[in-house]
Amino acid sequence: MARRGPPPLPTRLKLIAGNPGKRRLNAAEPTPAAERPELPPALKLPATRAAQLARGEWDRTVGELVDLGVLTRIDRAVLEAFVVNYGIWAAAIEHVLAVGAMVKAPQSGVPMQNPNVAIAKNAMKLWMAAAAELGIGPASRSRVSRVEPSKEDDEDLLG
Repeated sequence: MARRGPPPLPTRLKLIAGNPGKRRLNAAEPTPAAERPELPPALKLPATRAAQLARGEWDRTVGELVDLGVLTRIDRAVLEAFVVNYGIWAAAIEHVLAVGAMVKAPQSGVPMQNPNVAIAKNAMKLWMAAAAELGIGPASRSRVSRVEPSKEDDEDLLG
């Protein structure tokens, strides 16, 4: 059976927010060190426009996420899902902007929705889901504020 409600925030984010629920924190939660993940093989030689856009988004975001302490090596797949789907979305949107949201069907010539509209929509759903996992976007960031954890928070965590 699936769990109900939103996924729990990581302990680190609860500490940054000042543990607003004042609940006991998970002292055994794994805390990998923030470090730059290795570039995924699919982005090393970008062959398509979508891959080029994905690589550009990787280069733009990875350093910032590491500096914020949000990204670790084991998060590479989530970041890859974010940038790849961003690249697909951006390439599809470029096409829609170039030729329009409506095109003629190849055989009948009847006006139809440009298939890139649906491609962009699906890629954006996946891109935004991965972005939320990484804390990218105003809504994700708004749930957390930067404060230094106090000794009281450390005691809550341990006991």
